[in-house]
Amino acid sequence: RGTVFFYGGDEIGMNNVRFEHIEDYNDIVTRSYYTNILSTKGAAAAAEYLEQQKREGRDNARTPMQWSSEPQAGFTTGSTTWLKVNPNYSQVNVAAEEADSVSVLQYFRKACALRHAYKPTLVYGEYSLVDAQNPTVFSYLRTGNDERILVVINFSASPAVVDATLLKDASPCVLLDNYLDNQGLQVSEGKLSLRPWQAQVILL
Repeated sequence: RGTVFFYGGDEIGMNNVRFEHIEDYNDIVTRSYYTNILSTKGAAAAAEYLEQQKREGRDNARTPMQWSSEPQAGFTTGSTTWLKVNPNYSQVNVAAEEADSVSVLQYFRKACALRHAYKPTLVYGEYSLVDAQNPTVFSYLRTGNDERILVVINFSASPAVVDATLLKDASPCVLLDNYLDNQGLQVSEGKLSLRPWQAQVILL
């Protein structure tokens, strides 16, 4: 919850809500801090704190699950919920993800199926970092069950490269990619190129 996923070139996911009024929050810490700041530092400081809570408040990720585009996001037939439903529920909800073959939900299911299919390697295999000093790409190798699986993730909004030495004497196969255009591996001069936020799982 509270995470925006990047998949297929789009940012999709159940987002943190951004409440405009302190009354919309139920979190006792948020309310207490707001009251204290208001009484000791004034309205301007309290407003600044409330703006901060739009990014950091715990209630942001406690809003009702968005099941559908029906009233109250399909969470309840009642007229109210303990926290307001995120206003984007009509576009972002489970029913819409179910109906979309390339949604984040479907991608997550593929990732789970992959983990299950290669469980001896991905779960119990030996773990080792690859290109550990790379500032933007997290990459690691899992080895086990006579298999080697390389995972590379670009945690950047810009293109990036990672050392591709492991691919040199292998016959790599991309098992999972969060881009949908099937461009495969982009390797040149010993480096694997990744697009912004791209993640690949590669069987060596």
